[in-house]
Amino acid sequence: MAFHYYCRHCRQKIGDLDVDIDRRQLGLEQLSEQDEQEMIEYDKRGNVYIRSICEECEQALAKFPDYHEQDTFIQ
Repeated sequence: MAFHYYCRHCRQKIGDLDVDIDRRQLGLEQLSEQDEQEMIEYDKRGNVYIRSICEECEQALAKFPDYHEQDTFIQ
């Protein structure tokens, strides 16, 4: 099973984990049902796609907090 991390704002690839690891070891079971639906997708091969936030978008949100109101702010 591979875990693929992407930024939910700019959709840039953050990284991959291609290891035999349980999702509990990554702390994914701590997400609420709603957060899991918004942040995680699975494909037919068992790959997991996780929407997170990259450093650049995190810095932009810190500098411009009103961006939190928007789903995407990077054009």
